[in-house]
Amino acid sequence: MRAHFSLVDDLFPWEEYEKQVFAAIEESGGVYEERTAAMIVVRNAGRSHLKIGELKKGPSCISFFGKVLELREPRQFERRDKTPGMVGRVLLGDISGEVWLVLWDEQALVTADLAVGEVLEIVGKLRDGQEVHALDLQRTACDIPTRREPGGFSPGGREEETVAGCLVAAGTPQTFTRRDGTEGTKTNLVLWDGDRFVVVVVWDPAIAEGVDAGRSYRFGGVRRNDRANGVEYSLGRSGAIVPCDETYTPRFDAIGDVGE
Repeated sequence: MRAHFSLVDDLFPWEEYEKQVFAAIEESGGVYEERTAAMIVVRNAGRSHLKIGELKKGPSCISFFGKVLELREPRQFERRDKTPGMVGRVLLGDISGEVWLVLWDEQALVTADLAVGEVLEIVGKLRDGQEVHALDLQRTACDIPTRREPGGFSPGGREEETVAGCLVAAGTPQTFTRRDGTEGTKTNLVLWDGDRFVVVVVWDPAIAEGVDAGRSYRFGGVRRNDRANGVEYSLGRSGAIVPCDETYTPRFDAIGDVGE
Protein backbone atom coordinates (compact mmCIF):
# COMPACT_ATOMS: atom_id res chain seq x y z
CA MET A 1 0.00 0.00 0.00
CA ARG A 2 2.82 2.41 0.85
CA ALA A 3 4.70 1.42 -2.28
CA HIS A 4 1.75 2.42 -4.45
CA PHE A 5 1.48 5.71 -2.55
CA SER A 6 4.90 6.66 -3.91
CA LEU A 7 3.29 6.75 -7.35
CA VAL A 8 0.87 9.51 -6.35
CA ASP A 9 2.56 11.25 -3.40
CA ASP A 10 3.02 14.36 -5.52
CA LEU A 11 -0.74 14.57 -6.11
CA PHE A 12 -2.21 14.29 -2.61
CA PRO A 13 -1.11 13.54 0.98
CA TRP A 14 -1.07 10.12 2.67
CA GLU A 15 -4.29 10.81 4.58
CA GLU A 16 -6.23 11.43 1.36
CA TYR A 17 -4.64 8.40 -0.30
CA GLU A 18 -5.50 6.14 2.64
CA LYS A 19 -9.07 7.47 2.64
CA GLN A 20 -9.48 6.66 -1.06
CA VAL A 21 -8.03 3.16 -0.64
CA PHE A 22 -10.44 2.25 2.15
CA ALA A 23 -13.31 3.80 0.19
CA ALA A 24 -12.47 1.54 -2.78
CA ILE A 25 -12.48 -1.50 -0.48
CA GLU A 26 -15.85 -0.50 0.96
CA GLU A 27 -17.38 0.15 -2.46
CA SER A 28 -16.32 -3.35 -3.57
CA GLY A 29 -18.13 -4.89 -0.63
CA GLY A 30 -14.84 -6.11 0.80
CA VAL A 31 -13.88 -8.03 -2.36
CA TYR A 32 -10.76 -5.91 -2.97
CA GLU A 33 -7.81 -6.29 -0.64
CA GLU A 34 -5.61 -3.27 0.14
CA ARG A 35 -3.21 -3.87 -2.75
CA THR A 36 -5.93 -4.05 -5.41
CA ALA A 37 -7.70 -1.01 -3.93
CA ALA A 38 -4.40 0.90 -3.94
CA MET A 39 -3.91 0.06 -7.62
CA ILE A 40 -7.40 1.40 -8.35
CA VAL A 41 -6.60 4.69 -6.58
CA VAL A 42 -3.37 4.99 -8.56
CA ARG A 43 -5.17 4.25 -11.82
CA ASN A 44 -7.93 6.78 -11.07
CA ALA A 45 -5.23 9.38 -10.44
CA GLY A 46 -3.91 8.85 -13.96
CA ARG A 47 -0.91 6.78 -12.93
CA SER A 48 -0.82 3.17 -14.12
CA HIS A 49 1.59 0.38 -15.00
CA LEU A 50 3.79 1.10 -18.00
CA LYS A 51 5.44 -1.09 -20.58
CA ILE A 52 9.23 -1.20 -20.16
CA GLY A 53 9.63 0.55 -23.50
CA GLU A 54 7.52 3.44 -22.16
CA LEU A 55 9.58 4.10 -19.02
CA LYS A 56 10.75 7.69 -18.78
CA LYS A 57 12.95 9.51 -16.29
CA GLY A 58 11.09 12.02 -14.13
CA PRO A 59 10.40 13.20 -10.60
CA SER A 60 7.59 10.69 -10.06
CA CYS A 61 7.92 6.99 -9.39
CA ILE A 62 6.99 4.45 -12.04
CA SER A 63 5.40 1.01 -11.87
CA PHE A 64 5.62 -1.87 -14.31
CA PHE A 65 5.71 -5.65 -14.66
CA GLY A 66 8.85 -7.43 -15.82
CA LYS A 67 9.92 -11.02 -16.33
CA VAL A 68 13.29 -12.01 -14.82
CA LEU A 69 15.68 -12.68 -17.70
CA GLU A 70 19.03 -12.60 -15.89
CA LEU A 71 20.27 -12.45 -12.29
CA ARG A 72 23.59 -11.11 -11.03
CA GLU A 73 24.85 -11.99 -7.58
CA PRO A 74 25.10 -9.10 -5.09
CA ARG A 75 28.43 -7.29 -5.11
CA GLN A 76 29.88 -5.63 -2.02
CA PHE A 77 31.61 -2.25 -2.24
CA GLU A 78 32.82 0.61 -0.09
CA ARG A 79 31.14 4.00 -0.25
CA ARG A 80 32.99 7.31 -0.24
CA ASP A 81 32.34 7.66 3.49
CA LYS A 82 34.00 4.23 4.01
CA THR A 83 30.72 2.49 4.96
CA PRO A 84 30.05 -0.90 3.34
CA GLY A 85 27.38 -1.29 0.70
CA MET A 86 25.91 -3.97 -1.54
CA VAL A 87 24.30 -3.88 -4.97
CA GLY A 88 22.48 -6.52 -7.02
CA ARG A 89 21.09 -6.42 -10.53
CA VAL A 90 18.18 -8.14 -12.23
CA LEU A 91 17.48 -7.87 -15.95
CA LEU A 92 13.72 -7.56 -16.55
CA GLY A 93 11.90 -7.74 -19.85
CA ASP A 94 8.53 -7.57 -21.54
CA ILE A 95 7.38 -7.50 -25.15
CA SER A 96 8.44 -3.84 -25.49
CA GLY A 97 11.99 -3.96 -24.14
CA GLU A 98 14.39 -4.71 -21.30
CA VAL A 99 15.72 -2.80 -18.29
CA TRP A 100 18.12 -3.45 -15.42
CA LEU A 101 16.62 -3.36 -11.94
CA VAL A 102 19.13 -2.16 -9.34
CA LEU A 103 18.77 -3.35 -5.73
CA TRP A 104 20.77 -1.68 -2.98
CA ASP A 105 22.04 -3.07 0.33
CA GLU A 106 19.51 -5.38 2.04
CA GLN A 107 17.32 -5.35 -1.06
CA ALA A 108 20.17 -6.95 -3.00
CA LEU A 109 19.78 -10.14 -0.97
CA VAL A 110 16.42 -10.69 -2.68
CA THR A 111 18.24 -11.91 -5.80
CA ALA A 112 19.00 -15.19 -4.00
CA ASP A 113 15.26 -15.93 -3.81
CA LEU A 114 14.43 -15.02 -7.41
CA ALA A 115 14.46 -17.28 -10.46
CA VAL A 116 14.62 -16.66 -14.19
CA GLY A 117 11.10 -16.70 -15.64
CA GLU A 118 9.37 -15.16 -12.62
CA VAL A 119 7.31 -12.00 -13.15
CA LEU A 120 7.77 -9.11 -10.74
CA GLU A 121 5.73 -5.98 -10.08
CA ILE A 122 8.10 -3.06 -9.57
CA VAL A 123 7.76 0.41 -8.09
CA GLY A 124 10.86 2.53 -8.52
CA LYS A 125 12.60 5.41 -10.29
CA LEU A 126 14.32 5.40 -13.65
CA ARG A 127 17.97 6.45 -13.48
CA ASP A 128 20.37 7.15 -16.34
CA GLY A 129 17.80 6.00 -18.86
CA GLN A 130 18.63 2.30 -18.56
CA GLU A 131 18.31 1.43 -14.86
CA VAL A 132 15.41 1.35 -12.43
CA HIS A 133 16.27 1.76 -8.76
CA ALA A 134 13.71 -0.31 -6.84
CA LEU A 135 11.62 1.11 -4.03
CA ASP A 136 9.39 -1.94 -3.79
CA LEU A 137 8.93 -5.24 -5.61
CA GLN A 138 6.81 -8.34 -5.30
CA ARG A 139 6.17 -11.55 -7.20
CA THR A 140 3.00 -11.90 -9.26
CA ALA A 141 1.01 -14.91 -10.42
CA CYS A 142 0.71 -13.65 -14.01
CA ASP A 143 2.89 -14.34 -17.04
CA ILE A 144 4.01 -11.84 -19.67
CA PRO A 145 5.73 -12.28 -23.04
CA THR A 146 9.22 -10.95 -23.75
CA ARG A 147 11.15 -10.17 -26.91
CA ARG A 148 13.55 -13.02 -26.16
CA GLU A 149 10.90 -15.71 -26.49
CA PRO A 150 10.11 -17.28 -29.87
CA GLY A 151 7.29 -15.40 -31.59
CA GLY A 152 7.20 -12.83 -28.79
CA PHE A 153 5.02 -14.90 -26.46
CA SER A 154 5.48 -17.25 -23.55
CA PRO A 155 6.63 -20.83 -24.23
CA GLY A 156 3.63 -23.14 -24.40
CA GLY A 157 1.21 -20.22 -24.49
CA ARG A 158 -0.76 -18.63 -27.29
CA GLU A 159 0.32 -15.46 -29.01
CA GLU A 160 -1.20 -12.26 -27.67
CA GLU A 161 -3.99 -10.65 -29.68
CA THR A 162 -6.07 -7.49 -29.65
CA VAL A 163 -9.87 -7.51 -29.62
CA ALA A 164 -12.29 -4.60 -29.74
CA GLY A 165 -16.02 -4.24 -29.26
CA CYS A 166 -18.91 -2.75 -27.33
CA LEU A 167 -18.98 -3.68 -23.65
CA VAL A 168 -22.35 -5.34 -23.13
CA ALA A 169 -22.00 -6.42 -19.51
CA ALA A 170 -19.46 -6.53 -16.69
CA GLY A 171 -19.70 -9.21 -14.01
CA THR A 172 -18.97 -8.66 -10.35
CA PRO A 173 -15.44 -9.52 -9.13
CA GLN A 174 -15.07 -13.15 -8.07
CA THR A 175 -12.43 -14.60 -5.77
CA PHE A 176 -10.61 -17.83 -6.58
CA THR A 177 -7.77 -19.92 -5.18
CA ARG A 178 -4.58 -20.37 -7.21
CA ARG A 179 -2.59 -23.58 -7.37
CA ASP A 180 -0.15 -22.22 -4.78
CA GLY A 181 -3.00 -21.66 -2.32
CA THR A 182 -3.10 -17.86 -2.60
CA GLU A 183 -6.33 -16.03 -3.39
CA GLY A 184 -6.95 -13.92 -6.45
CA THR A 185 -9.79 -11.94 -8.00
CA LYS A 186 -11.15 -11.97 -11.54
CA THR A 187 -13.94 -10.27 -13.49
CA ASN A 188 -15.76 -11.42 -16.64
CA LEU A 189 -16.58 -8.86 -19.32
CA VAL A 190 -18.91 -9.53 -22.28
CA LEU A 191 -18.23 -7.77 -25.60
CA TRP A 192 -19.94 -7.60 -28.96
CA ASP A 193 -17.13 -7.43 -31.55
CA GLY A 194 -19.41 -6.80 -34.51
CA ASP A 195 -19.96 -10.46 -35.38
CA ARG A 196 -20.32 -12.33 -32.09
CA PHE A 197 -20.35 -12.09 -28.32
CA VAL A 198 -16.95 -12.47 -26.68
CA VAL A 199 -16.07 -13.10 -23.04
CA VAL A 200 -12.89 -11.50 -21.68
CA VAL A 201 -11.70 -12.83 -18.32
CA VAL A 202 -9.82 -10.03 -16.55
CA TRP A 203 -7.44 -11.50 -13.98
CA ASP A 204 -6.80 -8.16 -12.30
CA PRO A 205 -10.10 -6.27 -11.72
CA ALA A 206 -8.19 -3.00 -11.25
CA ILE A 207 -7.48 -3.01 -15.00
CA ALA A 208 -11.22 -2.95 -15.72
CA GLU A 209 -12.01 -0.24 -13.18
CA GLY A 210 -14.02 2.58 -14.76
CA VAL A 211 -15.21 0.78 -17.91
CA ASP A 212 -18.87 1.37 -18.76
CA ALA A 213 -21.41 -0.84 -20.51
CA GLY A 214 -22.44 0.58 -23.86
CA ARG A 215 -19.01 2.05 -24.67
CA SER A 216 -16.46 0.67 -27.12
CA TYR A 217 -13.06 -0.52 -25.94
CA ARG A 218 -9.92 -2.08 -27.35
CA PHE A 219 -8.36 -4.91 -25.31
CA GLY A 220 -4.63 -5.35 -25.90
CA GLY A 221 -2.57 -8.34 -24.80
CA VAL A 222 -5.37 -10.92 -24.63
CA ARG A 223 -4.96 -14.65 -25.26
CA ARG A 224 -7.55 -17.00 -26.72
CA ASN A 225 -8.80 -19.80 -24.48
CA ASP A 226 -9.56 -22.71 -26.79
CA ARG A 227 -10.84 -24.88 -23.95
CA ALA A 228 -13.77 -22.57 -23.19
CA ASN A 229 -17.27 -22.87 -24.62
CA GLY A 230 -17.87 -20.05 -27.06
CA VAL A 231 -15.24 -17.35 -27.66
CA GLU A 232 -13.22 -16.47 -24.55
CA TYR A 233 -10.03 -14.52 -23.99
CA SER A 234 -7.84 -13.96 -20.93
CA LEU A 235 -6.45 -10.55 -20.03
CA GLY A 236 -3.56 -10.53 -17.55
CA ARG A 237 -1.80 -7.68 -15.78
CA SER A 238 0.40 -7.01 -18.79
CA GLY A 239 -2.69 -6.20 -20.87
CA ALA A 240 -4.60 -2.96 -21.24
CA ILE A 241 -8.12 -1.65 -21.88
CA VAL A 242 -8.46 1.63 -23.77
CA PRO A 243 -11.55 3.41 -25.17
CA CYS A 244 -11.94 3.44 -28.96
CA ASP A 245 -14.07 5.42 -31.40
CA GLU A 246 -15.46 2.50 -33.42
CA THR A 247 -19.21 1.81 -33.17
CA TYR A 248 -20.41 -1.73 -32.46
CA THR A 249 -24.15 -2.42 -32.30
CA PRO A 250 -24.90 -5.61 -30.33
CA ARG A 251 -27.26 -8.17 -31.84
CA PHE A 252 -30.51 -8.87 -29.98
CA ASP A 253 -32.23 -12.22 -30.37
CA ALA A 254 -35.92 -13.02 -30.04
CA ILE A 255 -36.55 -15.32 -27.08
CA GLY A 256 -38.01 -17.95 -29.38
CA ASP A 257 -34.81 -18.03 -31.45
CA VAL A 258 -32.47 -18.69 -28.52
CA GLY A 259 -30.73 -22.06 -28.84
CA GLU A 260 -28.30 -24.08 -26.78
